[in-house]
Amino acid sequence: MIQTSTQENLVSDDLEIRQLKDKIKKLESKLAEKRKVEQLQTALYNISNAVNKSKDLKDLLQEIRDTLSPIIDTSNFYVAMYDKARDMISIPYMQDANDNFEYFPAGKTLSGYVIKTARSLFADQAMFKQLKRNGEIELVGTDSKIWLGVPLVTSSGEAIGMIGIQSYEDENAYCRKDMELLEFLSNQICITIERKLYEDAIQLEKSYFEQLFEFSPEALVVTDCHGTLLKANQEFYNMFAFQPEESLGLNLVDLIIPVHLKKEAASIKRKILNGEKIKVETMMKRKGGSLFDVSILSSPIYKNGKINGNYEIYRDITDQKVAELKLREAKEKAEEADRLKTAFLSNMSHEIRTPLNSILGFTDLLFSQDLSKEVKNEYKEIIANSGRNLLNLIEDIIDVSKIEVGQLRIYNSNCYLNKLMKELKVLFDEEIKRKQKKEVKLILKNGCGDEQFNIVSDPFRLRQIILNLLGNSLKFTDRGFIEFGYMIENNVPNPVLKFYVKDTGIGIPLEQQSFIFERFRQADNQNHYINHGTGLGLTISKGLVELLGGRIWLKSEPAAGSTFYFTIPLRQKTE
Repeated sequence: MIQTSTQENLVSDDLEIRQLKDKIKKLESKLAEKRKVEQLQTALYNISNAVNKSKDLKDLLQEIRDTLSPIIDTSNFYVAMYDKARDMISIPYMQDANDNFEYFPAGKTLSGYVIKTARSLFADQAMFKQLKRNGEIELVGTDSKIWLGVPLVTSSGEAIGMIGIQSYEDENAYCRKDMELLEFLSNQICITIERKLYEDAIQLEKSYFEQLFEFSPEALVVTDCHGTLLKANQEFYNMFAFQPEESLGLNLVDLIIPVHLKKEAASIKRKILNGEKIKVETMMKRKGGSLFDVSILSSPIYKNGKINGNYEIYRDITDQKVAELKLREAKEKAEEADRLKTAFLSNMSHEIRTPLNSILGFTDLLFSQDLSKEVKNEYKEIIANSGRNLLNLIEDIIDVSKIEVGQLRIYNSNCYLNKLMKELKVLFDEEIKRKQKKEVKLILKNGCGDEQFNIVSDPFRLRQIILNLLGNSLKFTDRGFIEFGYMIENNVPNPVLKFYVKDTGIGIPLEQQSFIFERFRQADNQNHYINHGTGLGLTISKGLVELLGGRIWLKSEPAAGSTFYFTIPLRQKTE
């Protein structure tokens, strides 16, 4: 009886122990589940906040791996992102014992399979073989014992990448619950990665803008709607000579707009506030008050559909304006030269035809039978003079051409200057008589009284210069005098002979004196056109004077006559 009771007690104790063990197991299971839930909650929290602590995507993915490590084996862990347009997979993060990829074609890889199907894959060796036999995958990298991949799917249902973990040694390293755990966390991981990618893109775009803004070769500014300077790059401070501390927060109109252009600035501001983009060329002022030419491109800045500022680009176009002015002047000169050339050719045609007509006409008259000897001699004289005039004209044209192409040569030799000047006086007295200008007196004044005064120069070209100047004076002087001569100037570093030809002719207006030595040009005076002429004499004289090492200029007033001067170096032969 006692034995039976003891046995019953033992059975009762065993039952209690088993019940107690079951309760302990249930409690442990609940505690484990609770810890699991807590771990998942902690993981979700850490993953969602990792984006705020990480400096870039790689740092974020490291944070995610560290967060997952306590609840799943992440010894061989990687994240793949998919470029659908190129069907390429990039690996922004990989921690693996055997492999190290940066990118590869998605093709039929395990990663590509998970991404394209947007379904998780738990694959052991048997599954690998089956997928390979079906032609669904082609293995890339080191073969693993077990592989687990979970897609990163956006709210729109598109897989942008995947998370992969694998073991090369233990085929039991993962189970289906691990896949469920990763699937549970993958949504938050995807959101976090998308957010980080977006923030990185924004940061990159901001960095690009900041660098473009700061290092732009143009002056850039940002203002509010009232024109207050909020931001400017270094080129702005360089261009306008301000420092940031003396310009930021101030109104641009007060800083850089000249007083006489403030109405224009106000008009531009109104247009911008109406949403217009403005491009103008105007004047601006620097800190010191100096004005310069500026091109402005101005555009409104929108926020929430409303204009709350203005973006402006300034470019210093001073050099451009100078170039445009020079181009305009060159164009005007070219057009004027073309006009003058046409007028010159027309005049030249007349100048050539006149002596030719005289030669041909009076030659025909010489064959008449009823001409007296005196008349024939007169006609012969006219033919001879016309021939000389034609020859001089042709020689002038040849000389101008040679001067322009640099082929005219100077031949220096001994020149008895007083003798040369006396010969010119005799020659030109005859020319005055021939042209029947009885009211014009020719005066010669030499700067040296020595009849044997000798210099080294080109006597032929010197003679040609003085003859041209005398001829020019005689052409436009009908009464009074023409005086010519020279003087010796030793009060300069290099002694020179200063020649002059002075007349009491019609004179030349001041505004026309700057181009009187240009080819094809004559002073725009009615009397000049009455007297005709090729306009080459002064051009030739200028060219010859410069070849002799001197310069030529004039002083003149209308109705008060003209004086032409030129110099040549004073060189004398040393015994």
